[in-house]
Amino acid sequence: MTLAAGQNYLLADFGFAAAGTIGDSVFYDPNNNGTQDQYELGIPNVILQLFADADGDGVADSSTPLATTVTDATGFYHFNE
Repeated sequence: MTLAAGQNYLLADFGFAAAGTIGDSVFYDPNNNGTQDQYELGIPNVILQLFADADGDGVADSSTPLATTVTDATGFYHFNE
């Protein structure tokens, strides 16, 4: 598509995606309620690996992780894009 001077085309998709982050905490949950309660401490030094599953079948697309991270002293972790 060729545009003349002063023309605009607003439907172009340049594949721009904003950076994102995935993170949370790893903690011992003795009451099994799925929520980190005040007395439930995070677990430090847990190694986490992030895998792709583009087709959503619950199986990693590759045996190679996209990223690896470790929980901090409070059990928190994050993967940055």
